[in-house]
Amino acid sequence: MEPWISSLKKYDICIMLLPVIKIPEEVVMGSLLFLNMIEDAKILYDDNEFFGKYLTNFASRLKKWVIIRFEAVKNGTG
Repeated sequence: MEPWISSLKKYDICIMLLPVIKIPEEVVMGSLLFLNMIEDAKILYDDNEFFGKYLTNFASRLKKWVIIRFEAVKNGTG
């Protein structure tokens, strides 16, 4: 990929690859990094789609929490 990434520099396009390598036990412990990955990450390798499924589930749980939190704040209980 390096030649392709380097070729984009002449167009002022900067590409950054930030590999994140975790074993399943580390993933289920959670990370604030996963918040950004819900929207922006491009998963290049995901054995058995473990991490993609984790992010989908995490996003679903986060949306529910935000709705519950919003409801509590709106009602003056949060």
